[in-house]
Formats: sequence, C-alpha cells, structure tokens
Amino acid sequence: MSRLLVLGSSHVAAMKQAAGAFCAECRDIELSFFAMAAPNFRLGRVGKRGVFAPHLRSRVDRDFIENVNGARTIDLTTFDHILVVGFRFSLSDLAWLLMDHDILEGSDTGKALHCSEAFAQACIDQLVARELSLVTNCLGQNRNYILTDAPYPAVSIAARSEEYAPARALSAFMAHPDAPVLFEYWQKAVSSAVEGAGYRWLPQPADTVAAPFGTNADFSRDAAHIGGGGMDTADHRHMNADFGLKMLQAVSMDILENVPDTA
Repeated sequence: MSRLLVLGSSHVAAMKQAAGAFCAECRDIELSFFAMAAPNFRLGRVGKRGVFAPHLRSRVDRDFIENVNGARTIDLTTFDHILVVGFRFSLSDLAWLLMDHDILEGSDTGKALHCSEAFAQACIDQLVARELSLVTNCLGQNRNYILTDAPYPAVSIAARSEEYAPARALSAFMAHPDAPVLFEYWQKAVSSAVEGAGYRWLPQPADTVAAPFGTNADFSRDAAHIGGGGMDTADHRHMNADFGLKMLQAVSMDILENVPDTA
C-alpha cells in the first residue's frame, strides 16, 4: 500500500472530488489531501523536519485551512509520494505579448509590432525560472514530490472575453497560429526546470488538452470547490471530478513507473 498525499491550492478539489472513484479502481494507494487557497500554499514552507506550514495572512486563513483539512500543518514524512498541484508556470503571461506582437519568423496576423521567436523563448525561460524559485522556496529538497501544473484554463474562458481582459488574452493565444510551437517549447522548459531541481514532473494528461494551454471545456463544468460542494459559477480555471480522476490515474501510473529497483 502506497500512501499518496495531494498537496496544494484550490485545484486539489478536483482530485478530492474524484477520490471515491479512484480508490474503487486503485486499491493499493491510500489517498490523503491537504489544500488551501493559492497564496497560502505558494508562499508556504516545508520545514527541516518535513512539516508543511501554509503562509497565513489572517485568522480567517487559519480557520479556513483547519476547517478544510482538520489541521493547520501536515507532516510530509509520513507519505510515500506527494503530488503537488497549484504552481502555474506563467505561460498566460506570454499570451499578453502575442496580443500586441507577431513573431518575426512565424505567421503574419496583421499586428503592427513584432518580436523574434528567440525573444519569446527567452520570456518563457524567465517566466519558468521565476515560478521555479517559488517552488524551491516552498518545497525545499525533494521528498518524493511529483509536481504537476495547475490545470490549463478551459477553452470556454473565451466566453468571458468581453468583460475579463485575461480571458481575452488567453483565448487569443489558444487560437494563435504560432501558439503550438511556443506551447511545446514551454512544456519542455517546465519539465527541464522541475527535473533539474530534483523533482519529478507530471504534465497535465494529454487527453484533457483541447488547445495550446487550453483544457477541454467539459472538464470545467460542475467544478469542485475547495471548501466542499460545487462552485457557484464556472470560472473556467477550476476543474471537475472527471479531470481529477484522470489526474489521479496519471499519478498512479507515474508511481508504478518509478518504483525503485530491488536488490
């Protein structure tokens, strides 16, 4: 029996919602969860003894974390594997660049400004390095961590484009003719950075991806709330139990593929 902890931000809710279905099909993994709002998680710290303590900004933060998890901290040394979800390696920031610029070596979409592909790649490298510094400050040395990105926004986020500028940038990026090449470069950059820091990297399951940096909209319907139950409205960033199950299935395969050789 392997003990798996899912640790992270509000995106843990999708996997928590899928726990029953997953445990019914994978009885050799014992699941636990520890979740909180993104600022509490991303600025939290794992201490020298392996205890994760969230970053608390107020008593409200403390009370919410205790209500969700039954505790304010968690000892990571009691788990065989730790799936970490909630860091986002900032490809959405690149979307803003392509709102105003065409790629010199790429497609002409009629924009007045241009930048080179090398410049776009350098931006990706910097964004990934910035996020990785948050990861290492939070987690410290490897403790059987399996990192995955926060889910890509659902392609349905385009429905919010008129009143929500980030949705406008993201949906434009997903449809951009040069996005697939940049998305592939970003995926490789994230994988290389995370593994270079000594952690394992598990990308979002390919069969959930509908566009570059875009998740199939079916997975954002009836998304789970970290505090329990469903979300009041679709925010197109949080995913449902179907997504959570696919993520847990991918984790179980990763665990099986990384069993240490025995003497």
